[in-house]
Amino acid sequence: MIKSIKLRTVLIAACATVALAGAGCQGDDSIELASPGTTGPNPGTGDTSGDTGGSGGSSAGNCPSGTADLTVGTETHCELSGTLTSNITLTAENLYVIDGLVIVGEDVGYDGTGGAPVTLTIEPGTTIYGKDENSVLSVSRGSQLMAEGSNTNPIIFTSAQDLGFDDELGLASRAAYSGAPLEEPWSGEWGGVVLNGRATTNVNCVAGVCEGIDEVTNELYGGDDDADSSGSLKFVQVKYAGFKVNAISELNGIAMQGIGSGTEVDYVQVHNNSDDGIEFFGGTVNAKHLVVTGSDDDSFDWTFGWRGNIQYAIAIQNPNQENTDRGIEADNNEDDNTLTPRSNPTWSNITFVGIDSSPYGDTGIVLRRGTAASFYNAVVTDFTSDCLDVDGSESYAQLNAGEIVMESTLLDCTSNFANEDEDGADEDNLPTWFADQDNNTLATNSLSVFVNGATEQGVTATDANAVNAFFDTTDYIGAVNGPNDPENWTLGWTYGMNDAAVCPTGTTDNGDGGCVLEGTYTDTMRLVAGLDYFLRGQVNIGVDVGYDGTDPDGDPATLIVDAGVTIYGEDTNAVLNITRGSKIFVNGTEDAPVTMTATNDGARDIDTASGLWGGLILNGRASTNVNCVAGVCEGIDEVTGDLYGGDDDTDNSGRLSYLVVKYAGFKVNAISELNGVAMQGIGNGTEVNYVQVHNNSDDGFEFFGGTVNAKHLVVTGSDDDSFDWTFGWRGKVQYAIAIQNPNQPNTDRGIEADNNEDDNTLTPRSNPTWSNITFVGIDSSPYGDTGIVLRRGTAASFYNAVVASFTDDCLDIDGSESYDQLDAGNIVMQSTLLDCNSNFANEDEDGADEDNLPTWFAAQANTTLGGSTLAVPSDGTKKYINGTGEAAVTATDANAVDAFFDTTSYIGAVENAAGDWTAGWTVWIHD
Repeated sequence: MIKSIKLRTVLIAACATVALAGAGCQGDDSIELASPGTTGPNPGTGDTSGDTGGSGGSSAGNCPSGTADLTVGTETHCELSGTLTSNITLTAENLYVIDGLVIVGEDVGYDGTGGAPVTLTIEPGTTIYGKDENSVLSVSRGSQLMAEGSNTNPIIFTSAQDLGFDDELGLASRAAYSGAPLEEPWSGEWGGVVLNGRATTNVNCVAGVCEGIDEVTNELYGGDDDADSSGSLKFVQVKYAGFKVNAISELNGIAMQGIGSGTEVDYVQVHNNSDDGIEFFGGTVNAKHLVVTGSDDDSFDWTFGWRGNIQYAIAIQNPNQENTDRGIEADNNEDDNTLTPRSNPTWSNITFVGIDSSPYGDTGIVLRRGTAASFYNAVVTDFTSDCLDVDGSESYAQLNAGEIVMESTLLDCTSNFANEDEDGADEDNLPTWFADQDNNTLATNSLSVFVNGATEQGVTATDANAVNAFFDTTDYIGAVNGPNDPENWTLGWTYGMNDAAVCPTGTTDNGDGGCVLEGTYTDTMRLVAGLDYFLRGQVNIGVDVGYDGTDPDGDPATLIVDAGVTIYGEDTNAVLNITRGSKIFVNGTEDAPVTMTATNDGARDIDTASGLWGGLILNGRASTNVNCVAGVCEGIDEVTGDLYGGDDDTDNSGRLSYLVVKYAGFKVNAISELNGVAMQGIGNGTEVNYVQVHNNSDDGFEFFGGTVNAKHLVVTGSDDDSFDWTFGWRGKVQYAIAIQNPNQPNTDRGIEADNNEDDNTLTPRSNPTWSNITFVGIDSSPYGDTGIVLRRGTAASFYNAVVASFTDDCLDIDGSESYDQLDAGNIVMQSTLLDCNSNFANEDEDGADEDNLPTWFAAQANTTLGGSTLAVPSDGTKKYINGTGEAAVTATDANAVDAFFDTTSYIGAVENAAGDWTAGWTVWIHD
């Protein structure tokens, strides 16, 4: 017998995964939500209202005509069985049971002239469950399924086990599980939903009549009406379906068989299906807002001539589904790849996420057996094998004829393109074909589970509406461009997509909405929005892999930090340390930057707070010139004792994007202080873009050797140098701002630059290139020093620079070895404006060299002294925006020097107020 309290508990827990609001859902303080573990989702931080259907844990038993009463404990559920021959409406007050193969209506035939069609209507908030694995809901040709839920009351198709009826119905009990909903191991607990329609296909064609036969139900599908309507699916979940019937036949979560474009499909999720999530067998049906999570085969599949349109689609694989395969597996017709109508759908705004950390999974998109297809605004990431595979001569014939299109697409997989022997030169050319399509990119993704980060937002979108009026015009790629409503259209009605954040594995819940990180982490860890994170002492990500990456004691790890996350240093001993071989991905956005700061951030004085915690340290395997023994050069961090440097100048330590580091840089002893961000032996595979360091008690950024490049850097209020480099750094920086703070009495230089203090001649020599920088001192204050100091043998090149208002000088070159670099043409300064109390230092120790510095500067192209008219933003008091004085200086095209640089027509970091890239994500300068 079924106990009411058991059903109620299960339904309340289900409601909690979406929200405790909406018709019928009631809270229960004793319900404990499952932990999403190491990679808990929660990309959304907005309203997650909505329930999972049902009627608050009970069934009224008012069963409509055409159903049968089924006594379950003290309740009556309404059973559907056999063929439904009259219209039926299912309301949310009852629970409904699918018993065996349930067929809606009688097949009307290819041309619609036979049979007896009916309509099954399902109202918002209704729950229907499959009694066992043989339970299937099949809608015959000519009949309709009108399942129209709402955002707060989706319709749920699920299993008896999901509702807790396994014991009472004699079913196998589920294995215990307490992890993330998107990693649940359960699937195949009932059949699924099958829709059969009268749109055209290319299967089993005889004398122009093409009819498919469902491999499980034996129902026919296909016809002569591409505008056929099989009803409407809106705000629907299908969970734990897809039972395997035999060795070759399994049921999909939703099978769309010959479905016409008159059918409406919008806001539909298939979760943990044991075969494909959604499969299209011919037809012309279109859809928007599709989600497939945890499919144990392909997320989406098509064959037999499907020609629909899809916009906004998400596929997320599940590491606990060991047969999970492809994001898309696409055919025209297996038996004859040339048949027509040819499969040729169009997709826009899709995000497919694999599980490259797992042994399971395969390829993001596989196009084969003669299919054509068009993709716009796609993100395909983390698939175990490849992102994209085109198979077979007939599919390559479609590609070469322009019938396969892929524009505004980001691929990020272990291997982005399949390369299999059978496709020869065609597959060898696939990367070139992809690169030649408009706005495509191969880049490390910055997704927060499925929500776009800065990398995705930086890809130019294609207006799919110009391709087909079905599509909305969007200015972004991927399915979801932001975590909150309305951008995050998964909020409210989906299962497991926006669960409440929980502390990741290995951290400690402090009981007050925070997670404490301490010690060393050797697995991938994700910090999601919705919780606070605290650094206790020195926190290490990974264990050092050594100079060449082969140290047997090494154990690399990855830290992923989602947009909007704040990490607090508990005290002055708190340091976040990324070891050699490990990675950090800071995936902030302009609207939701990541912040690293001190505790009680809101109570700190933004003008004066400084040195309250340690800072961020990245250690990499790029080359340096420090501590070289037998050609092996390794630096030792002066605070953590970690080693850095190696033999790989392309080393990748991850990504820093839209990050603000505040109040760090604690002084450890008389000679050692922590920088805001220390880049130690970091390679140019690392991405650094839109990063601010504010009120650090030592240098803002310091580069210790390496080759890392960066764009859009801001240092405000550094209590030593804003930027510092040494030990052979050879990177590039474009768009950099340094603004000194009169409240920092030890503030020093805009740049302090060395090659190597112990031996100025060591190689690789420090020789970075900078373009479009604006450095502003505090000449009205007794504090501060020099704008740019080049010393101890460094070389450097500067283009399009503005250096103004420093207390001492704008430019100082120190030491004979640095002057040797200047005389050899290895120090360059073009299109530069200097405007300080003294533009050039003149110190006795450099003699005639320094006396000639003004002459050297004047001989450089497009340089000028004085006349700075830097302006403040409309919402701030700090000057850094070009005025007429800066606009009058002729710019240099740094892109002609190195392709890393954007071409600009102005000097300085910010051309005008309209182009102020600091707006929206930085602190202090807009106060």
